[in-house]
Amino acid sequence: MFGKLFNKADKLFDFATEGKKEYRDAIQASLQNGNFSQENKTYLKSLAEKNNLGSKDLFFVHRDACDLLFQKAAIDYKITDQELSTLNSFADYAGLSFKELGADVDKLRKYQAIWQIEDLGRLPLFESEGIPIVFKKGETLAWSIPSTLKKFKKVTTGVSYRGLTASVKIAKGVRYRVGSLDLGRSTKEVVDVEDTGVLWMTNQRIGFIGRKNFTLAYGKILSFDVNSNGLFLRKEGREAPYIVGMDDYEVPCSIISFVLNEMEQEPVKEIAATRQSASPNNDLLAQLERLGKLREQGVLTEEEFLEQKKRILA
Repeated sequence: MFGKLFNKADKLFDFATEGKKEYRDAIQASLQNGNFSQENKTYLKSLAEKNNLGSKDLFFVHRDACDLLFQKAAIDYKITDQELSTLNSFADYAGLSFKELGADVDKLRKYQAIWQIEDLGRLPLFESEGIPIVFKKGETLAWSIPSTLKKFKKVTTGVSYRGLTASVKIAKGVRYRVGSLDLGRSTKEVVDVEDTGVLWMTNQRIGFIGRKNFTLAYGKILSFDVNSNGLFLRKEGREAPYIVGMDDYEVPCSIISFVLNEMEQEPVKEIAATRQSASPNNDLLAQLERLGKLREQGVLTEEEFLEQKKRILA
């Protein structure tokens, strides 16, 4: 009797295993081209029903499939809107979140941001919930990341005593020291963590929110670089740089580079617009006023201003 029960159990186990293998092979075949269509969903659902496979039975199969889909999408370290849509479609089919499916959400949003900056030539749009920023007109959040604010600090690495001294015996076991000792200290400058918070970046500014805060307009950045201590931001009129540490610097550096490059192109665009509008049919006074404003703002040099003025009046 018990033998028959065990044999029946073995057959059920084999059936479940074979059914799961068939489902796993089918889902991997469906994702080979990086797509996940409604037709794929319908077929896989019927396959799961045929083999009596529930969500618990398929949990790890779905995790492996999501990993396969993510690796295919991120092979170039970028994720397009179409690839993200496919990942969302699969997560919806599995009835699980990206986190439950074991997807690296931080990498996913990083690769999406890089694709938008490098391929589309635009900044990413980031959810601003939970970040207490008062946005200016036309300002949008592009990125935020947990960070540490750091600063330079001098620390003592050693203490030494130097000078001429002597001791005179006064009595047994008692001596008197004459002379003096100078205290010498060896110090070095290190980068030390000052605060923990969030680095945020918009299309207009970069800032840090913690116990200590700072806000910096991109136009005020003299230079920036990254080393093992963090992201160094040097500001006009400020001797010490802002130093921000984080796990990944690629997107913040890409955003700063993108915005600064766009700002460098603005004078060229302004000059081109002025040249285009420089015709006898336009209001000469308005054109000259526009040129004067560009010169005051530093967009045009004196030489460029005179050249454009000459063109308009010619």
